[in-house]
Amino acid sequence: MNPTSFMLFIDLVKFDQSIMKSKQSLEVLKQKQLVYLQKLKQIVFSSEEVQVQLRHMKKNVDEKECYMKDLDEKEKALKDRSTNVSGDREYKSLKKESENLRAKQYAFEKELLQAWDQYETGKKQIEEKEKAFDEQEALLQIELNAVSDHISQEEKVLEQLERQRPEHEVNVPEDWLSKYSRMRSAVANPVVPVQSESCSACFGAVSQQELAAISNHEILPCRSCFRLLYDPTTYTHAVGGVL
Repeated sequence: MNPTSFMLFIDLVKFDQSIMKSKQSLEVLKQKQLVYLQKLKQIVFSSEEVQVQLRHMKKNVDEKECYMKDLDEKEKALKDRSTNVSGDREYKSLKKESENLRAKQYAFEKELLQAWDQYETGKKQIEEKEKAFDEQEALLQIELNAVSDHISQEEKVLEQLERQRPEHEVNVPEDWLSKYSRMRSAVANPVVPVQSESCSACFGAVSQQELAAISNHEILPCRSCFRLLYDPTTYTHAVGGVL
């Protein structure tokens, strides 16, 4: 491979690394977005859950109020019956029934007051929880909007990079593009430098003959992991950098 083709190939690899970095950044942002969405969903679920608890407490109060109303109506009916008592035996019977009913009312009144107290206390606690939920939701929504905006920006960057990629393939030998494409689909780092006479990815040894070829702008496959190897000093001397 001549020096120009070598440089173009290494530049393509560097460009693909920038694309990969953009994709990785996008994936991290989308994971953050998912976390925020899950947290918002949890807040909604928790809010609905406490509202269900409040409705259950109110239902309990309503049922007790209904039962107390029924006791009051029975007491009224007894009073109406007492006005038409025909004898002492009937009077005593109604009196005993009335006393039992008042005892029930007295005992149940405590239950009713307790139910109302639980409802009012629970209502205040739930209102405080709802306020906290609203504050958490507002903060999460701000963070979610920021991440969503960042995702949109990163998607535009990635789209632009992918549009530019074909330009970086121009004048790169087809056989190297084919080999690079196959390795690129298999590993994240398909092209790696030689370091200490070995592959910097798998540490497989590189022969002296291979080192000579690589130093002459050749790119050879590693005999162990099949990644494409290049001489970093050649690229460093040319552009002052390394992959």
